[in-house]
Amino acid sequence: MPLPRGWRIRDKALADYGTVVADNGRLLIIGKGELLLMNADGRPEISSRQRVFPEDLPIYSHPAIIGNRLYIRGESGLRCLGL
Repeated sequence: MPLPRGWRIRDKALADYGTVVADNGRLLIIGKGELLLMNADGRPEISSRQRVFPEDLPIYSHPAIIGNRLYIRGESGLRCLGL
């Protein structure tokens, strides 16, 4: 789905590298140690946010999605999150 022309969103989690996974009008963005869920229908906006690790640590790899689980590796270990 193309984004509306001139669309921009500013957020500290999006200031650097990020991984994007898209599904049915939603975007899951992993950036700066946070997961962001965005609605991509109409004007995109962040609908939910969750910190992956308790510390402010970078994420070191692309996430792996297996079934309804998301696996993310960071400096302090591996996290498994339910989707």
